[in-house]
Amino acid sequence: MNLIFDLDDTLYNLMGPFELVHKKLYADKTDADCTQLFMQSRVYSDEIMEAEKKGLIPHEDCFMSV
Repeated sequence: MNLIFDLDDTLYNLMGPFELVHKKLYADKTDADCTQLFMQSRVYSDEIMEAEKKGLIPHEDCFMSV
């Protein structure tokens, strides 16, 4: 068995799905730049992950269900 870890997101493009959702759901509601929104979402994502690792927030609170 082989395991592959994509630590720097080079194997999986995170911007593509984000941009697709932005265009479909939000582009007509905001003039915010999609790239800037994506970069800020990564900052928040990293903050949440660190808080979870430190036990400051429960794992279940890291995800939003729709």
